[in-house]
Amino acid sequence: MGGEEFCIVFGNSQSIFLQRLEALQKELNTIPTVILNNDIEYTVSIGVTHGDQDIHTLISNADKCLYQAKERGRNQIVVC
Repeated sequence: MGGEEFCIVFGNSQSIFLQRLEALQKELNTIPTVILNNDIEYTVSIGVTHGDQDIHTLISNADKCLYQAKERGRNQIVVC
């Protein structure tokens, strides 16, 4: 994981977790920020994975999903 990345481990159902991620994404998009008279928009790209693999494999898979989200134009949630 890079400096702008973090990991969340969840135990809820995937659909509930995705709803929360979508709500977070929408909330970040509404934060008004102006720096040197320039409007700044926040975006968040999210990679989600699930399964019974070890933690290292799960993180690696989520990282791949994250980069797919960025390749699709950022501000995306990708599940793989």
